[in-house]
Amino acid sequence: MQPIININGTDGHDLLQETFDACNAVKDAINVLRRMTVHGRDYPTGDPVQFRIARDAHNNRLVCLAGVQKELEERAIAILDQLPASPWLK
Repeated sequence: MQPIININGTDGHDLLQETFDACNAVKDAINVLRRMTVHGRDYPTGDPVQFRIARDAHNNRLVCLAGVQKELEERAIAILDQLPASPWLK
């Protein structure tokens, strides 16, 4: 469910800024995770399954964060749709 801008709630522009801030933080986290090294040499257990488990866990973290990013983008769109049109956007 998306927020509904109303007179008793948080200002729509504040909601939008908070959502942008959260979205940017998630994007930063995704970029940091993508730079992380997940290599078999760091899992020298002698069992290749252990490396695959670690690699899959890393990939799952990226998938989860991508899902959060998508939800935040949808939230921003929903908020934008409720804000009055800005003369600067014409």
